[in-house]
Amino acid sequence: MSNMDRTCENTMEVDVSFLKTLRGGLKTAELVSVLVAFICFAASSSVGTYLMVPGVETIIALFFFLLYFLKLNKKITMFFWPLIDIFNAVISAIIIFIVCAIAVAGHDNGGTVAGGVFGFIVTILLSVDAFLLFRSVTFNQPASATKTEQEKSVFPKSAN
Repeated sequence: MSNMDRTCENTMEVDVSFLKTLRGGLKTAELVSVLVAFICFAASSSVGTYLMVPGVETIIALFFFLLYFLKLNKKITMFFWPLIDIFNAVISAIIIFIVCAIAVAGHDNGGTVAGGVFGFIVTILLSVDAFLLFRSVTFNQPASATKTEQEKSVFPKSAN
């Protein structure tokens, strides 16, 4: 194998069309909203829990955004990424909802309340994301049904 072939194998493929899809829009909105929530909590000098939950979710949201944007989900195939994404969305939505409900109910600080409101927005976005992902994932269906579902999938179709 020549050096040129190795160089071509190691190039990163960027899926700009992902940004124009519903999934891309949801992932972008999740990332921006959770980052704003984190900044609001940080600016208000909130307690560590209020910072930790949106901070960790910002990293996870960035990871999933880059996973789909760089088409790494097609290269790293040992995981079933949609199912991992569903679990993340559901668990994160529940945890963020609880933390933000406590933040909004228990504080007068404007930054903490704003962070809580953005957290609720993140909760809604994660719930919609989980719902759409769950609808697109097929389990134990015949190949013809799977093909039909893939055509209706919310995942962007790759132009290979």
